[in-house]
Amino acid sequence: MSSRSQFCKALIAGLMAAATALPCLGVDGQPSFVKEGLYVANAAPVAEVLAGEKSDLVVIEGGLSQGLRRGMICCIERNNRLVAEVLIIASHPNRAAALILQIARETTIQPGDIARIKTFQNS
Repeated sequence: MSSRSQFCKALIAGLMAAATALPCLGVDGQPSFVKEGLYVANAAPVAEVLAGEKSDLVVIEGGLSQGLRRGMICCIERNNRLVAEVLIIASHPNRAAALILQIARETTIQPGDIARIKTFQNS
């Protein structure tokens, strides 16, 4: 066997070993990225809510660095319960601003609530 074919065989074996070592499948057999967000960090805490004349503005501590982009819809959660849905209208490296689309009855958005990118999963 030539040295070139030995090299190719070793390279393929190494790639196969690396691919099988990756934790890409969850315990249910689905790839792990199915249940994860599209970005490394797809959530950020609410910094404050600014009252406005016509609508309130939600300031989120994470921005582009958290994967928050203009036009995205985020769910605002507190203790794993949905509080509101917001629309990102501006995003900078470490801050984002959002308008409230929906809010649960008799609740308010508070600093420390978590804004998480709303994703859809086909089953």
